[in-house]
Amino acid sequence: MNRCTTNQDSRSGSGREVNNLLHTLRGEQFRHSQNLLRSKAHLAAVAARSYNDPSLPFSDIYKYAQTRAEERLREQNATPPPLPVIQDGQLQHGYPRGPVPGPPVPKSWSGLFKQDHARARNTTAFRHDALSLILSHMPWSFGSSDVPLLLTQEELQSPAAVYGRMHDTAGSRVPPLAQICLDVLLAQFPDAVEFRDELLEILPPHFYRDVLRYTAVHDPLPSTKLYALCEPDGHVDGELIVVGPQATLQRDTLVSASPTVAARQYGDSGDARSDDRGEGSSTSRETDVPTELEDSWEAELSSSQDLPPPMHTLIVLNTSVSISTLFAFPLTLTRLALLAIPVPTPVHRLPRICPLLEVLDLSYNAWLNDPPEGKGTVMAESTLERIEWEKWARLRVLGLRQCNVPENIATRVNRGRLLDVVHIVGIEDRTFGSSLTVVEGLLKSLTLSD
Repeated sequence: MNRCTTNQDSRSGSGREVNNLLHTLRGEQFRHSQNLLRSKAHLAAVAARSYNDPSLPFSDIYKYAQTRAEERLREQNATPPPLPVIQDGQLQHGYPRGPVPGPPVPKSWSGLFKQDHARARNTTAFRHDALSLILSHMPWSFGSSDVPLLLTQEELQSPAAVYGRMHDTAGSRVPPLAQICLDVLLAQFPDAVEFRDELLEILPPHFYRDVLRYTAVHDPLPSTKLYALCEPDGHVDGELIVVGPQATLQRDTLVSASPTVAARQYGDSGDARSDDRGEGSSTSRETDVPTELEDSWEAELSSSQDLPPPMHTLIVLNTSVSISTLFAFPLTLTRLALLAIPVPTPVHRLPRICPLLEVLDLSYNAWLNDPPEGKGTVMAESTLERIEWEKWARLRVLGLRQCNVPENIATRVNRGRLLDVVHIVGIEDRTFGSSLTVVEGLLKSLTLSD
């Protein structure tokens, strides 16, 4: 009897040893997989594994998108987050999204790791910086109140230069209530047809400019929504902001916004209204000359009020401008910004197309130092050198940020200007705010052959 009890105890003890050994091996294997994954995100999926899952293929029967088992598998196969690495007292992220282990990358491979400028220029942060100069010289609007001002010290001290910007919220972390409401409204109408037929119908017209500026910075509108917002004049209170790659600048819109075409369209609409009222032909109205002479002042006043305002501001960001579109720019433009244009544009023709410019921003265009359209030899004049600066008598501000312009650009721009000196933005460690520096530059550029 004692022998049977001893045999049973020995068998149960050996069985427990085997179970303990298997349990230990499973634990080591689990910890090894933990170390390989370098993450604790999959622990919840492993702990939540259930043996009571339905056995029927519900994903095929009810056309479910994904089952729980597929979601758990996706979590297990996901890329693990990087491990924190402390170097020089600073917390950094290591491999796989940090520094790659191994020797440094050869110089011949440097072209493979260039920054994607197209993606970097399609961000809200870039649009904030790019539009800061031109928006600083425009009337205040809550749609662009969070864009920082880019003005000189003299302009900041002048109340006429900042256009009443005492309510700017560029330094505030909390957006104004008007912008929050506008963001909610734009999110409720994502479709272009609903945006045109529903939102623009209930939105007061004096808010259109705020919508134009706000979306240009935070969420650029596509062409369908943008030009629906600008109907029927082709602009909003004289402003048109086209931000790519969501939208493109259309030549027909610029042609319709020109003063001659707008006046012709107004005349046609006036004739149509008179025909609808049954006023008769022009011969029948000639008998009423005294009455027309008496009402001439009122007629001129009403016609001037009905005419739409001319386009005075055009901003194009991160989209191309064709030559035919460039020649269609209205003569009434006083503010023009061609920012980050991906394709070289013959901007040296602008002085004859837009002679009334006061603010010109050509920032983020590295092709300004190349010959027009990339043609010519090495000794050919660049696009920037071919611009006839003296034809812009009203020019006050010029933006050349990140254009790698030559050092003598201030002398060329301000040649012949002794009092109204153009302020150039984008040249580091050089300020051109007085006429004395310009005169000194002109004297240095003089030659004895003259």
